[in-house]
Amino acid sequence: MAQDEYGNEDARFAVETLSTLPPVDVSAGLAVRILADFDRVVARRHGTLRRFADLLWPGAPLWQPATALALSLICGLTAGGLLPGAVAAAAQTDQLLQISDIVTDQDQLGDGS
Repeated sequence: MAQDEYGNEDARFAVETLSTLPPVDVSAGLAVRILADFDRVVARRHGTLRRFADLLWPGAPLWQPATALALSLICGLTAGGLLPGAVAAAAQTDQLLQISDIVTDQDQLGDGS
C-alpha cells in the first residue's frame, strides 16, 4: 500500500473504516444533560468571578473592578519603572553632599591652623 495525504497506511485505513460506519445519533436525554452541565459550569465560573469582583467593589458592574485593577497595575508598573531612577539620582546627590561636607570641614580645619 502506498502512502497518501495522511502520511501512512494506518491513518488511511482508519479514515476509510470510519467513513463506512453509519453516524450515531445522540439521544435527546444526553443532549439535555450535556447542555445543562454546560450551563451549570458557566454559572459557577461567572459566580466565582462575580464574588471576587464583589470583594473588590460590592454591587458594581464587573467592568468597574476590572478597570480599577488594570489602572492600579499600570500605576504600579509606572511607579516601579520611574522610582529606581529617582532613587539613583537621590543617592548621587547624597554622595555629592557628603563630599561637599568633607571639603567644608577640611577648609575650616585649614583656616584655624
